[in-house]
Amino acid sequence: MVALDVLRLARRLLEAGTRRVVVCQVCRRSRWRGLSYEDGAARVIEINRHLEAFCRDSDGVFFWRHKRVWNSVHEVFRADGVHFNDVGNYRFYRSLRGAMMKAVQQVFG
Repeated sequence: MVALDVLRLARRLLEAGTRRVVVCQVCRRSRWRGLSYEDGAARVIEINRHLEAFCRDSDGVFFWRHKRVWNSVHEVFRADGVHFNDVGNYRFYRSLRGAMMKAVQQVFG
C-alpha cells in the first residue's frame, strides 16, 4: 500500500534525526488506465485520508494539501490526463515551495 510505504519512510527520516517531514497530498489524475475517473479518485482520496491521519498523530510530520491545483478554472493536465501542463506545473511548484517554506518556518521559527 502506497500510504504505508510513505509513512515508513517518514518514520525512518525522523529516527535518523530529520527535524521536519512534509508529506504532500497524492495527486490525482484526470484519466486512469483500467479504472473509471471515480474509482481512481476514490483511491487517491483514501490514500490521502490515511496520510493525513498519520501526520496528525506524528510529531515532526505534517500533511500538505496542494491548493489551487484541483479547483481551477484552467485545465491543469496535458492531453494524456496524467502529467501537468504549464499551468499545473506552475501551481504544483508554488504549492511545493509553500510546503518547504512552512517546514523551514517551523524549524527555525
